Amino acid sequence: MATRRIQNRPPSALQAEQKIAFALLVFLGFGGIIFGFRSFGSHLYRPIQQQFAKYYTGEDVVNPNAKDSKEIEEQKKKDTDIDGLSDYDELYVYKTSPYLRDSDSDATDDKTEVFAGTDPNCPVGKNCVSLGETANVDSTSPQDFLGSTPGNEAILQSGQLKFQNKEDVQKFFKAATATEIRAALIQSGVKKEEVDKISDEDLQKLFEQAIGQASAEGKFDSLTTGGASGSASATTETSKP
Repeated sequence: MATRRIQNRPPSALQAEQKIAFALLVFLGFGGIIFGFRSFGSHLYRPIQQQFAKYYTGEDVVNPNAKDSKEIEEQKKKDTDIDGLSDYDELYVYKTSPYLRDSDSDATDDKTEVFAGTDPNCPVGKNCVSLGETANVDSTSPQDFLGSTPGNEAILQSGQLKFQNKEDVQKFFKAATATEIRAALIQSGVKKEEVDKISDEDLQKLFEQAIGQASAEGKFDSLTTGGASGSASATTETSKP
């Protein structure tokens, strides 16, 4: 009986090359699809990007301080309401609206009122004087107030009126009436017509604020004989025999 010989042949080199080629084809196929989609997207958006780049000039990247300075310079050159005053002057100098030619709506534009010496924020015929501009209570010294009445003036000149500390001085001044405060303001140089424009309530508030500031600035030091602490009230010294 004839025997059949089976020979073991080595793997064909061609088959291995075919596998590698197939793998490369698959890889290149998927790569072509992926890159094709990406290329399609870029071609789709390119006209839009070109138009955007044509008209967009960009914004300078600056720090906050430089940006503020740039805005201020622009405000100095800009006149939004076309009234002859720059936006900067209206905002920071005259306190008017940069968007309204006539901030107080009195039929006269802001520039005309500014150069005429009138208030561009106050309509003609109305009283718009603020309390801070009407009477500068801070300019009234303790000596001005104490000397506003004949009795206190005599005591002040004789040097008899003394306080133990600043707290006593503040209590003394806060007990003053509106009439006494008005007299002190007029004596210090404020016009009576201006003082009369302020109500008693507002005058008291302003005067109390001025007392606190005067005490902090040491304007009461010349009226005290003691230290910063203590609760003794004002006393009048009498001469000894």
